[in-house]
Amino acid sequence: FTENEVFRSTDFGANWSAITNSNHAAFQAWFAHCMAIYPGVSNKLYIAGVDRYVLTISGTTGTRTGVGNAGATMSTYLTPGAQEGSTSYVHDDVHDIQFLPGSSTTAYFATDGGVFRTTNAGVAPITNMTFATCNGGLQVQQFYPTVAQSQTNANLIMGGLQDNNVVRFNGTGWARIIGGDGGPMMFKPGDETLVLGSRDTRAVYQSTNSGASFPTQVLDYLGTVPVGNDDRTSFMSPIAVSAANPNRWYVGSDNLHVSTLTGTTFGTFSNNNASGIPLTNYIEARNKTALAMGISNTNANKLYISVSPFAQNVTTSTEAVYYNPPANIRRTTNGGTSFSTVTGTLPDRLYTDFAVSPTNDDSVFVTLGGFGTTHIYVTGNGGTSWTPRGSGLPDVPFNTILIDPVNPQILYAGCDFGVYVSPDRGANWYDYNNGLWDATYVIDLVTAPGNKIRAFTHGKGIFEADRWDGIVTLPVTLRSFKGEQKGSYNELNWSVEQEINMDRYELQRSTDGQNFSVVYSVPSKNNWNPGSYGYKDNISLLN
Repeated sequence: FTENEVFRSTDFGANWSAITNSNHAAFQAWFAHCMAIYPGVSNKLYIAGVDRYVLTISGTTGTRTGVGNAGATMSTYLTPGAQEGSTSYVHDDVHDIQFLPGSSTTAYFATDGGVFRTTNAGVAPITNMTFATCNGGLQVQQFYPTVAQSQTNANLIMGGLQDNNVVRFNGTGWARIIGGDGGPMMFKPGDETLVLGSRDTRAVYQSTNSGASFPTQVLDYLGTVPVGNDDRTSFMSPIAVSAANPNRWYVGSDNLHVSTLTGTTFGTFSNNNASGIPLTNYIEARNKTALAMGISNTNANKLYISVSPFAQNVTTSTEAVYYNPPANIRRTTNGGTSFSTVTGTLPDRLYTDFAVSPTNDDSVFVTLGGFGTTHIYVTGNGGTSWTPRGSGLPDVPFNTILIDPVNPQILYAGCDFGVYVSPDRGANWYDYNNGLWDATYVIDLVTAPGNKIRAFTHGKGIFEADRWDGIVTLPVTLRSFKGEQKGSYNELNWSVEQEINMDRYELQRSTDGQNFSVVYSVPSKNNWNPGSYGYKDNISLLN
């Protein structure tokens, strides 16, 4: 990557000259690529992409000096607002640089790791430039599923963050414990001293001290920059383990990697799986990579796996993709020896998560991304047929689904607009967003000690609420409902206030107290202020 990427004009844009040694965007100019001219200095500027530099120009010759190149502090618990590395640390992937108005020495950097500030931009030599982190109070963490939440210690959480490592919470602070883009995490059922953690492109690590450290890599990393072997795995490879056999673990790429030794070894792409299954035994096909896995709680050999039709094509360039439609759901009942397609008549979307019934592994819920379809379906026969379960849900991508561990009739689902709850196995869904910020992109849902449910988001940190208590919160406050018999009709009137996202009101009539039919429907005014509705129900024909 030696291309000259800065051009300068000295005649108001009529002519341009390339500046030597000005490459900075590296392999992802489409994502991170910016510059900022030093105020009052025409030959000195910041240039940044993945890394950060000061570029000093003489004629058409550029001198590039790296700044802020130290790494973040690892394995140390930091409280919000603490310095996240040395004074030479600025996070990679810079998207914007701005000087403080009126200052030529104070500048701010917007990065994948938040905001950083220097107050000595003009220091000499340039390598003495120092930086401070400015992220105290920000709640913008971008979690990836799956998050490991202890079921015995509410303060023990481990989750992977977009470009910000795997982090671990100990009740007072957070520590970075695995580098890179943090990925799926999972405790061993029944023994939370053992944890599998991961980073991007299928690198998996094992901890035997509840995630305090991950000294052992058990599955190799494929994502060498700028292009590696990551065309055979999703950016984040899903992990699964069953309570039926907590020593048998799975990791999904375009193969199903199996460990029967408590996650100690899975094999590599250069040989067979540790269980002896050849790595040409694809879940569906080469470069159709696993997105999500759902595993039976009663049969460790039975899994449901969704695969993506897209994969990076590393044989040509970073801009090429493999496309092998459609997305599918594949099932194995023998631990990965063979697979069958159980997509059935589901809409052609990406299948983002599974929830397998704890007592019947043929009963499975699945969430769908995209738009224009129902976003939750259920099967009762292992995928032979699927039934929509989306009444009350918005038409936005859904990312996660959770069966309540105490009452399996209750379901929770997370989407790009927050959390929804169903009291009746998905027949009806209700908004469960009280306390969430607008358009909260929920990526994972877990239960936690203390009768809590936690929503992990991709961009807004973590939210916590009590598990649903069985009371449906209506999107309206009903002030009164009155009925009066007036000869041949019943006059019905009701007053309301605080209508939010209401579709309509329905009046239903019963003549036996058991069977009801709709006699009137009226659209909601969706008015926050008090309002009223009425209807005269003709009952003369009932006599």
